Amino acid sequence: LNVMKELEALGGENLNVIYKSTVNEGDNLEAENKGIQAITFQQHNYDSFGITQAFLGLEISYEDKSDVIPSVLDTQNLEYEIVSIVRNQTIEEKKRIGIIAENVQLSAYGQTPFDSFQTFNQVLGREYDVEMIIFDEENRTIDDGLDALIIPGPNLEIEPELAIEMRRYFNDGGAIFLMVDPIQ
Repeated sequence: LNVMKELEALGGENLNVIYKSTVNEGDNLEAENKGIQAITFQQHNYDSFGITQAFLGLEISYEDKSDVIPSVLDTQNLEYEIVSIVRNQTIEEKKRIGIIAENVQLSAYGQTPFDSFQTFNQVLGREYDVEMIIFDEENRTIDDGLDALIIPGPNLEIEPELAIEMRRYFNDGGAIFLMVDPIQ
């Protein structure tokens, strides 16, 4: 609640926060229809015990866009989540990020970085359009329209043609984020 009050104060006329009561059955039904989850709480007093349900979620709307945070039990990342949603709702076009990971061999656990990219892509995908770049016989260039190129944990030699193309992309103003494992 404090985070919301702070954001409301900072937002001024640009932010309208509407609080709904879980006492009102219509508000409960509206919350459920939007995907906000009911949370059950236990209440302990000296001489009584009770169970209460509440809806502790958020809907963030801007123009014709709407996003829901289904439940807010931990406010540690709440400000980040809200600001990310507002940013995504108000930007005209997401930046494009390319990921090259073909120069990485299996780890000792038998996994490739592609196996662990799902979470990485989900997090990046909130803010950016993420594209996996495959450098092969059919695709020998890096799209200059990419805003950045990520190369996560290479542990094999980068083939010379790819190195030349990466250099060209960089010299033409492209950004490269090389995530090198210091132990490797």
